[in-house]
Amino acid sequence: GEVPRPGSPPGTFVGTARYGVDPQTDLTADLKLASIPLAEVFKALPGLAGTASGLVSGSAKLTAPGARLGDVTAYVADGTLTSPGLTAFGRRAEKVSLKLALREGVARITDAAAVVEGLPLTGSASVTLAGKYPYSATIKTAPTDVANIKRLIPEADLPFELTGKLETSTKLSGTLSPVTFAASGTATATGLTLGTVKVEKVTADWTVDDKALTLRNVRSDLYEGTITGSAKFPLKETEAGEFNVTFAKLDAAAVTRAVPSTPVRLEGAISGTFHGTLPPARKGDVQRATATLNLTSPRLRVQGVPAERLKGKVDVKPGGIAYDLTGETLGGSFDVSGTYPFAREKKEPPKDHEPVSGRIRLRGLQLARLADALGVPALEPLRGTVNLTVSYGHGEPAGGGRLEVLELGWGRSGVGQGVRAVVRVTPTAVEIPELSGRFADGTLRGRLRYNLVNPERSFYTLTLDGADAGRLLGPFGFDALGARITVSTRGGLGPRPHGTGTVSFHRGKVSGFQLAEVRVPFGWSYTPGIGGRLSVRDAGGQLLGGRVTGEATVAWGTSAHVEGRLKFVSLSFRALLGRFGQSSGLGSGPMNGQFTFSGSEMRSLDDLTGQVVATIGEGPVYDLPVFSQFAQYVVPSVSGRGLVRFNRGELRGRLAKGQFRIERLGLTGPESRLFVDGTVGVRTGRLDLDVVAATGQVGLNAGLLRSYAVRVLAAGSVPVQVALEVSRLLSNRTVRARVTGTIDRPVVTVNVAGLLTGAAVQFFLEPYLPLPR
Repeated sequence: GEVPRPGSPPGTFVGTARYGVDPQTDLTADLKLASIPLAEVFKALPGLAGTASGLVSGSAKLTAPGARLGDVTAYVADGTLTSPGLTAFGRRAEKVSLKLALREGVARITDAAAVVEGLPLTGSASVTLAGKYPYSATIKTAPTDVANIKRLIPEADLPFELTGKLETSTKLSGTLSPVTFAASGTATATGLTLGTVKVEKVTADWTVDDKALTLRNVRSDLYEGTITGSAKFPLKETEAGEFNVTFAKLDAAAVTRAVPSTPVRLEGAISGTFHGTLPPARKGDVQRATATLNLTSPRLRVQGVPAERLKGKVDVKPGGIAYDLTGETLGGSFDVSGTYPFAREKKEPPKDHEPVSGRIRLRGLQLARLADALGVPALEPLRGTVNLTVSYGHGEPAGGGRLEVLELGWGRSGVGQGVRAVVRVTPTAVEIPELSGRFADGTLRGRLRYNLVNPERSFYTLTLDGADAGRLLGPFGFDALGARITVSTRGGLGPRPHGTGTVSFHRGKVSGFQLAEVRVPFGWSYTPGIGGRLSVRDAGGQLLGGRVTGEATVAWGTSAHVEGRLKFVSLSFRALLGRFGQSSGLGSGPMNGQFTFSGSEMRSLDDLTGQVVATIGEGPVYDLPVFSQFAQYVVPSVSGRGLVRFNRGELRGRLAKGQFRIERLGLTGPESRLFVDGTVGVRTGRLDLDVVAATGQVGLNAGLLRSYAVRVLAAGSVPVQVALEVSRLLSNRTVRARVTGTIDRPVVTVNVAGLLTGAAVQFFLEPYLPLPR
């Protein structure tokens, strides 16, 4: 026979059957199907018209006892069925193949395989050919790419996109007349992405019927923590839904990275619960969900600032989100609470006076803890207690409050006053229009504005005028007398704060050095959780009668790094050695040169390393620090001060581990030559110097000294034998001394017959043959 298909060749079936009437025998039959349209077949089945379409081909064989032809339970049949593509009960299947069997009134499908909605499936099924035609089926999927869970359950309208690998095992049951269904199973997903959230693995048990999709025993290892829970998603607006999620020790930093729009950066472990309900919709309305989020975290960092004992609660209600977050930070406490309203429908008119719907309170925050929290060592001397109360809303007027910083100070010295400011909150920004107070005996003024819509447009300005340099620099080991500092800076306060400014020193002394009109332009930037950078360019000023210019860069994060350079012109020689009250005048001749410095893993100034290269102009040798202690041995006939002079000099030295190593200090004059090497303690002023002074050149064997110079030049260093012979040759022309003690109180031990060092030998041979340096 033929089964018509409008506009296409008809489907066909061909078969034979045999049944013995007299004498009665069993019924036997076979049937072959070719491209049979399911839509026409299902029209003949009660209640199934319009539920299937597609073409089916196959074959079958049937036997039945002749005496029981009316009893379907006596039939025995076997067959196969294939289809290139069909649709049944709203699902599309391709590459369908299966085996059929009929025994005891139950039709069974075995070795079934198909690609349903793009997912390869295998399974089996059975249907009882009586009553309501009850059926059951088992379907399995191998791990395969899936773009949307609707491929298996199109009724589940999930509010996010889903990608990854999915493996399922599903059991279906129901009746064919009338059509009913229920499903349950297990699902395992790997490499899953739900919206912007990535999950390595998640497992769940699920059931679905015509009312809801229900998830149970949901478990996932996510962001170094665990998530467990259950959920019920209604498939009809008249049905209720709910979900319950428990999460433990989630990495907050990973969570915020997964949600690019998160306004703050979090670090630490978060635990809590998330419970929500979706009541049935009222007549003519839509379903409105409610949810409650409870958070706990023993230690959390918000934008790099530690928040301890964090507790939070968020309630999602039809009108908006109510929240309450409390915790401890920087030695104080904070409390953020309020209600965030959902957007009004257009038909709802706006209110004339929007009530204040939120409040932020900070109490007792200690500025002394800010340096460690932000990783900015330069802020360690900062002291003070911060209190802030701000109320805000989501309309006009938005809100406002007050900020106060009590007992503000730097190091151990406070100012006895505080800083107070009015805080204004608008729908788009938080602003402090004017900040004023006293800090380090100077006047502090400022203004800032944080843009809530576009944080990149946030800004600040701050000025500290006439501050006491001693109070500001004292915590870093510098003493200052009479010096005043003015600081002016402005910049941005977005996700990566930055700024520029200038520090100006007026006349005064810092660590004994006279300063005048020093100007230091700077720029800074800070990335929360990573670190910051401070750059100084084109700094300059007057120091000890000379001019100093320089530049420097300081970077900090997990460690501090510094590098820079100072150039000086006409600087007093004693500037590198500290304060000297013993000498008259400004020093021992003008000095020109530069000091380059750097430091890694910086914890104090002792970790700074540097190199000095300088030339020294004409000046009195007597004015050199320490020299006056042994000048009488070099020029015993000199009774007046400043008569022994030099007309040129050179200094090379290195700074390391709090010690300044003088590698070469050579001074040359018409009456004498002086060579110094050794160490000077930068902080302690302790001395460990070797000093060699020579006067007069008459009577020296110039030829012999020249031959020694040639030998040193050829060897590239000073041989021991040459050092012995040159020391002997110059023994009656030189005075050698070991200088110890401190700069203020040197102890000089004279040793006329002492052996010259290699560096000293090179220095005294230079007039006879210039040596490479």
